[in-house]
Amino acid sequence: MNQKNSKKINSVTRKTIKNFSKKVHQKNNAQGTIEYLIIIAIIIVIGLIVAGISTNLFQTQQITNTTQQLKGQIGSGGISIIDATGNTTTGKNYLNLKNTSGETLTITQIKTNDGENDYPNQPWITGNNTLIQTNNLCECETGQTQKSCELQIITLTKNGIKHTSKQTITVQCSTTAQPTKEPITPKEPAAPKTPICGSITLQELPEYVLLTNCENITNDGNYLLDKNLNCTSLRITADDVTIHGNYCAINGNIDASNENENAQTKLTIEHATIDGNIIANENANQTSGTILLNNTTTNNIITIGKNNDNTTGGKSRNIILNTSKVIGTITSTGGIDPNYEYGGSTGTITLTDSNVTTITSKGGDGYDEGGNTGTINLTNSNVTTITSTGGTSTSGSGGSTGTITLTHSNTTTIISTGGYGKGYNGGNSNTITLTNSDVTTINSTGGDSYYYLAGNGANIIINNSTLDESISTRGGSGIEEYSTGGNGGNVTFDPCPITKPTVTTTGGIGDYGYDNGEDGTILPENCFP
Repeated sequence: MNQKNSKKINSVTRKTIKNFSKKVHQKNNAQGTIEYLIIIAIIIVIGLIVAGISTNLFQTQQITNTTQQLKGQIGSGGISIIDATGNTTTGKNYLNLKNTSGETLTITQIKTNDGENDYPNQPWITGNNTLIQTNNLCECETGQTQKSCELQIITLTKNGIKHTSKQTITVQCSTTAQPTKEPITPKEPAAPKTPICGSITLQELPEYVLLTNCENITNDGNYLLDKNLNCTSLRITADDVTIHGNYCAINGNIDASNENENAQTKLTIEHATIDGNIIANENANQTSGTILLNNTTTNNIITIGKNNDNTTGGKSRNIILNTSKVIGTITSTGGIDPNYEYGGSTGTITLTDSNVTTITSKGGDGYDEGGNTGTINLTNSNVTTITSTGGTSTSGSGGSTGTITLTHSNTTTIISTGGYGKGYNGGNSNTITLTNSDVTTINSTGGDSYYYLAGNGANIIINNSTLDESISTRGGSGIEEYSTGGNGGNVTFDPCPITKPTVTTTGGIGDYGYDNGEDGTILPENCFP
């Protein structure tokens, strides 16, 4: 091989080796870069995982904290305990509770390991605070500053659904703890639910006479049952009679009708079950007797003023119920006098801690004037329907309705209607007041008039109460002979309702272009802008 070719080969070889070395170097650099990038990527992934775990832990903690915070605000079962104080001397605690359930509740019972307290039926509107007193539950002991207990609060919805809220409370104890306002207090311990009939003896009640059969009661006085009686009708003609049922039953009607024109008779029945009706037809004119039930159950109460043809119709008796139940209807009707005088008025109806299906009060129809209806007052009670109607008149004014007042009570419908006055004015529908109560519908109407002024609708006052559907308070209409329509009533809310019912406050229409009645007003005006 000549020198020239040898140089060429060596030149090519060196070039080849250089290129190969360059490629190898480039390959090593690339491999290093890839490995470096992979390591960086792994570090980034690990960082993201760690950051994600930390973030999730932080968010989980935030959610937990928020949940605990909301739980403290909302409470258990829609009830939040704002604060609790206890008096170490009296054993009474005062629980400030808030209804956060979104619906009206009724607290029926509070329990702890120490026992239980029962409460009267008092509707508790959503969003409102209420102060509840407990007696000898989670009681603060001398020297204690705090005491913690598990509390069970049993409530009913307006539809009767039962809920139990279990919460742990911490009571702040002191010797001077007092309620900041009037609290809802527990009911007195009820009589045994299944008492033994005749468990009370004459030795315990020496002023009573033993009632052993269904013979007529003709003498005033106190009578005691010691067994169940089966009566078609137990007739009472005396003026003042008290029957202590002794937790026994009278299976039949009680007829307490009285023909005495000036009667102010009184019938009291306590701790009894009357498996029949209590009936009282009265002949009284301006005065009235009373039917009083204490811890008693009956089917219906029917009290009627006697009908008269030449004088005022009789007035029906007053009816008072305490912790009692009427399975059917309380019917109170004034006597009628269609030819000469006035229709009879009805007595008052008063319920406390009692339940009645229906209350119907109707003034008697009269010639000169229709009879008025008496007042109806409910406290801690439940009635499905309340109807109050003034009596009509064939030549004068219609009767007016008595006031209707509900306090811590429930009813579905209230209907109040003034009587029709053919000869003069229509009767007025008078004031309806609700306080801490729950009602679905109120319908108030003044009585129509044939000749002169139609009656006015009721003024309706609603304090801390709910009206689920509608309120109507309208003036009566002028029917003929150029009569004037009655005024619509005013509706006053305190406070303004969260859920607004339909409200109608229109004046009645006058006849033949005569004046219509004035419309009522909704107050405060900003309640229904």
